[in-house]
Amino acid sequence: MLKTRGVSFEYKGGSVLKFPDIEAKEKESMLLLGRSGIGKTTLLHLLGGLMQPATGTIAVDQQDLALLSGRNLDRFRGNHIGIVFQQNHFIESLNVVENITLAQTLIGLKADRNRAMHLLDHLGLKGKEYKKTHQLSQGERQRVAIARAVINKPGLILADEPTSALDDIHCEIVFRMLEDQAIQENSALVIVTHDTRLKDLVKQQIVLQ
Repeated sequence: MLKTRGVSFEYKGGSVLKFPDIEAKEKESMLLLGRSGIGKTTLLHLLGGLMQPATGTIAVDQQDLALLSGRNLDRFRGNHIGIVFQQNHFIESLNVVENITLAQTLIGLKADRNRAMHLLDHLGLKGKEYKKTHQLSQGERQRVAIARAVINKPGLILADEPTSALDDIHCEIVFRMLEDQAIQENSALVIVTHDTRLKDLVKQQIVLQ
């Protein structure tokens, strides 16, 4: 589902980040750990095709992202990569279902409200479908973000610090939700975090130096 080789990124001013090779298979969870400022979010953006590496290759579902650009890259990302950002980036004027299905309509797919409803039910949000996202708690908003990330059944789910602001109980709950969705959708799950509590929950780990 995900394979990288020799990936690096160069910031303006000459600072270069070199990343270890990564390989994650379907239904597999992986942690990319590291202290703040080590380049974790940069790596997530590279894996998601939101930024271009200076060197190396990133392949998702056997597709080299460097061979795609513009609308083709956007369409591929929408179909094959689901991202849970640190900031949810919801459109506050839309309700919960509309925010989830927006991930479909933006890439030219028909909004599948039934699947959105199914995901919300599975994530314990039945009855919240027509609420505005600002009416939800932080934990509920996070679950909506997970539903949005997996609405198109992506081969790769990326999550950026999904548990850092949560207590121990909710830390494990959110991870189990992400893990469960990855298994349900036959996806690879890659979590980028400095939250060391997850080390006890995920066997496969890479520490960024």
